[in-house]
Amino acid sequence: MDIKSIFVIALGLESWWPRKTYYHGTHAVIVVMDCTDRARITLIKDELFRLLRHEDRQHFVILVFANKQDIKDAKTLAEITDALSLRCVKTHDWHIQACCALTGYTLYDGLGWTAQQEVEKGMTGI
Repeated sequence: MDIKSIFVIALGLESWWPRKTYYHGTHAVIVVMDCTDRARITLIKDELFRLLRHEDRQHFVILVFANKQDIKDAKTLAEITDALSLRCVKTHDWHIQACCALTGYTLYDGLGWTAQQEVEKGMTGI
């Protein structure tokens, strides 16, 4: 898997968000979520489900990095899972990973999960 096969949802740049391009051949979508930004969670959920609706984006996995877990008022993984309705995602494998981007806490764990999913898909021919 190379960097071209990963698509990252990063909010704050909505005006350039490529609605119809850059998805072909995508193996993974990484959602980086600020767990202290409660106001934008609906926006993240909407973008994720908009992405899932398109038929040309069928065989990728979803990794949600729940960032800023080092901050006292950060949403928990259970709260984020519920707020993003991740349990409703039945068409793609997904994983939510607590992390802290400043320290690198568990970033490799999440990326390792993503790489392992690609290995397993390769073994099953999906």
